Amino acid sequence: MLQLFVSLIPRKTFPWWMLATFLLAGCAPFAPQPSPSFPTALPQPTFTSLPTLTPLPAFTATPTASPLGCPERRGKIERRQVDSPLIGKPIAVRVYLPPCYPGSPETRYPLLILLHGQSFNEDQWERLGVAETADRLIVAGQTPPFIIAMPREEYYLLDNTESKFGQAIADELAPWLEREYATCTLRACRAIGGISRGAAWAVRIGFIRWELFGAIGTHSLPPFRGDPNNLPRWLEKIPPDQRPRLWLDTGDRDIYLSATQQFVALLEKYKLPHEWHLNTGAHNEEYWSAHVEEYLRWYAADW
Repeated sequence: MLQLFVSLIPRKTFPWWMLATFLLAGCAPFAPQPSPSFPTALPQPTFTSLPTLTPLPAFTATPTASPLGCPERRGKIERRQVDSPLIGKPIAVRVYLPPCYPGSPETRYPLLILLHGQSFNEDQWERLGVAETADRLIVAGQTPPFIIAMPREEYYLLDNTESKFGQAIADELAPWLEREYATCTLRACRAIGGISRGAAWAVRIGFIRWELFGAIGTHSLPPFRGDPNNLPRWLEKIPPDQRPRLWLDTGDRDIYLSATQQFVALLEKYKLPHEWHLNTGAHNEEYWSAHVEEYLRWYAADW
């Protein structure tokens, strides 16, 4: 009955302090529930609206002048599903194919797997402008043509110790991409990266399945609980000359800045080469969209 009474009172006009005073004597003290620890449910930051992306400049080169040697200036994105007995349902994945794909029969394209953040899905990287940015870099000849796979983590609230997502990426998605597309199969031309929870997955997958990926990119990383302690054990299994390239970046107002800095300190302790970038920004899409080109240039640097 009290709830019905309260719901009928206009919030902007009713002096709520009077009701609170009236009821205080009869109310039991409020006992806040403890917040779950990461990664079962990350504290949800306030995500600002994605800014309007500046339209890419029109390409004026003639088709014969294209570094690709073909008239196409834009790639395409395919929406596919990958059977996953590990997950128990198909994995939705968006696959970016560069301009002029598939090219000659012997051509094999570098592969980049990008993982989205918690509470988002496989369209996040596309929304941040990754396809348009890749088109521009490839057509301008500033990177070689490459393929980007962007899978969905369906059950992103599961603790990483219970989730099969990481195993599914390595054992189901990666082999499927090799069968379906003309991807390079050498670890030197394959990379994995992600945003926030996706960055934590990139670290875990990239180090445990080091034979699959030559580079790991983390953007606004909060490591999974326990993974910093696992790092020495992971490194013991990787030949020193096979250790992956590493990138870490975050904003100076990121809610997980301290966790990222602690992980960077751990990399320095074990003398693991890496690039670390502290930029202006917060834990939001405005920050990530501003750095997409920087990310893609780094991933493609050795291809």
